[in-house]
Amino acid sequence: NEHWHDCFEIMYTMSGKATQYINNFKHDTIEGDIIFVKSGDIHSTTCIKSGTKIMVVKFMPDLIEEYSILSSSKYIASFLNFQNNKVVTLSEDTRRRIEPIMMDILYEYQNKINAYELFIKGYIFALIGIFVRNEIIILPKKNNPDDMKRIGKIIEFMENNYSIDISLSDVSSQLNMNYSYTSRYFKKITGRSFKEYLDFIRVCEADKMITGKNMSLSSIACECGYSSLQSFSRAYKRLKGYPPKSKR
Repeated sequence: NEHWHDCFEIMYTMSGKATQYINNFKHDTIEGDIIFVKSGDIHSTTCIKSGTKIMVVKFMPDLIEEYSILSSSKYIASFLNFQNNKVVTLSEDTRRRIEPIMMDILYEYQNKINAYELFIKGYIFALIGIFVRNEIIILPKKNNPDDMKRIGKIIEFMENNYSIDISLSDVSSQLNMNYSYTSRYFKKITGRSFKEYLDFIRVCEADKMITGKNMSLSSIACECGYSSLQSFSRAYKRLKGYPPKSKR
């Protein structure tokens, strides 16, 4: 079944064949293929060959220092790592580095020798380093921790109030922050605008409703802060590459 979660997920096909659906796109995988699923991606897996084995490693974004300051956010990691919903393509060199690390994790997990949790955590950090170096995981721009915390408050406010008509000016006023400061630092840390993030939150929330609730698209659009189905559909297609009705 289609589902989503807040963590990053690495799926390594150890044997057999499988079909992965990620954000409405189909990807056939065979032995040796590695799929990286970003937090918030809607995905499902179907094994199409008997004996197919897929190893899955999951970790929360706030395991990474740059995300830990923004750990109260549900969507910032997914937003910054949003890449037009394309599954990342790994080079042969990158795959050759990742495969033994995955097997080391499996060995530690299966044998549970003393301190195996520390070894697994270390291997996961090695994977994170590979993904960051290859720009598969995108981090927030490093900044003063106090500035990061202020931006965290803005992000939290947006995620709690996406269903109503809000602007950056409203958020700055509610949080007693300077408007020009808020605009400048939001763009500096996230690399995107306030409006882009607000649309992303709303579309992600809409995806949950489309997947899990028996609601009309018009009702979902309203629940997610859009004034009309048309404006919701435009934003959804701009972000996802396909209209929301294709999920029904």
